[in-house]
Amino acid sequence: MVEQAGQLERPWQIRKAWRWHERLCGLLGRKPLRRDEMLWLQPCQAVHTWGMRYRLDLVFLDRDGRILRIDIRVLPGRIRGCRGAYGVLELRGGVLADGPFKDVRIDRIKTAVQHSAQEYHQRRLQHAEDLDRNARSQQQRQQQIHAQEQGGPAQAIQEQRQLVAPAGNPRKEERLQQGNPVPEHQCRGLPEQCR
Repeated sequence: MVEQAGQLERPWQIRKAWRWHERLCGLLGRKPLRRDEMLWLQPCQAVHTWGMRYRLDLVFLDRDGRILRIDIRVLPGRIRGCRGAYGVLELRGGVLADGPFKDVRIDRIKTAVQHSAQEYHQRRLQHAEDLDRNARSQQQRQQQIHAQEQGGPAQAIQEQRQLVAPAGNPRKEERLQQGNPVPEHQCRGLPEQCR
């Protein structure tokens, strides 16, 4: 909590609408935002207030989070946009109205946006590292299982298995040691295998 000039102000609560369906709905059908709440639409260059029942303050941001334009108390049924904007903050109407604390509020918004963006990117990086770590450990486990099942490539080459025929039939043993000849119609250009 921040206290300024006898007024107690809470930190901004930022709701992110960074997916298509979240941006599509925005604040439609929701209760009005509290004075310490905002909705961050990204990527977004323009917004409409059709179907809204209350006014909004709009802050247009570029890719680096710098403020390009501020629209205060936008009425329902309007369209607002800003060339070069990459995101829009929607706040309760009148929060950024002219007054003794306007600059302080704007600075707090800048700080909140930067902090929220850093947190988001850190979480995404951590998630990517976790996925990479999980994929590597799963790949190692699969290689170990495969090596156990196959006996490993070196072991298969060095190992010679004896062929054992059923008891009392020496001709069967002879055929097992010679291998099975391939019929001529199945040779397909491999004469050394045909007999």
